[in-house]
Amino acid sequence: MTRVQSLPVPETVDGSPRRVGVEIELGNLAAAEVARKICTICGGSVSEDGPHDYAVRGTVFGDLEVYLDTRFRKDAETWLHKAGLDLAQLVVPVEVVTPPIPPEMLPRLDETIAMLADQGATGTSGGILLGFGVHLNIEIAEHTSEHLGGVLTSFALLEAALREVMQIDASRRLLPFTSPYPQTLVDRLVAERGCSLDALTEIYLEENPTRNTSLDMLPIFAYLDPDAVTNRIDDTAVSARPTFHYRLPDCRLDDAGWSVTAEWNRWTVIERAADEAVLADLCGAWLEYRAAGRAVRADWVETCHTVLAAHGLEIPV
Repeated sequence: MTRVQSLPVPETVDGSPRRVGVEIELGNLAAAEVARKICTICGGSVSEDGPHDYAVRGTVFGDLEVYLDTRFRKDAETWLHKAGLDLAQLVVPVEVVTPPIPPEMLPRLDETIAMLADQGATGTSGGILLGFGVHLNIEIAEHTSEHLGGVLTSFALLEAALREVMQIDASRRLLPFTSPYPQTLVDRLVAERGCSLDALTEIYLEENPTRNTSLDMLPIFAYLDPDAVTNRIDDTAVSARPTFHYRLPDCRLDDAGWSVTAEWNRWTVIERAADEAVLADLCGAWLEYRAAGRAVRADWVETCHTVLAAHGLEIPV
């Protein structure tokens, strides 16, 4: 079993342990069936909140949501809508959403997912263009530009190396939901490192005004400055909350060695690389890379690994 790595800052400013909410997309089982199986594995009771929309309350994790991952389930008023949702089960994933849980509970969640896989659930490799993913919603440590800007810049610089290590499935690379950050955003984060929280928000909204990237910061900025986001982003799906919405990992529950815990451990490296000394070296290396006038991704990936290794860090394979 993969050991859970701790965050470099494991508590919020009020002394509470930082928690993580997990969203898991899977296929080959109906939402009702997934809800019943989770109830059997984790305890609790199942209630139907709408067509293909269930709650499993009182589990070992707290209250979970299980639903067909389409906004149209909310509109299933007529038989035609309901029939369309029934057909959508063939290609649309079922999403399992946990409440915020302590990272130490992730191995128990992995056991639950493995049991679902044993009973027929499939991940992103279960078919062409499925593109199923796992999202981690990591509670932020504090509402400061130092913390938020540090983690954001660390991720922006290390994203290429993360993708190289993780070997993201082609189905998810082709779909727009986890697009890499634009180079212009990385350039500005490096050039304006240490800026105010207002400036950080503006940089992000100017250079990357979308939810569909591997680290979606819109929930945080909508939580801290809702007007700034609503004035720039016309997307009602943005949910304001103080969490890093990390969308990159595949759901590989078909692979025996895969786990949510392993994906969490990769995230902890991102936060460790937000350390001032590590980040300064990464930023300096980025400026040299850009000044050299070449855009060879493999060169930058190798540089990332070199800088991390110099500080005793490594992105787990």
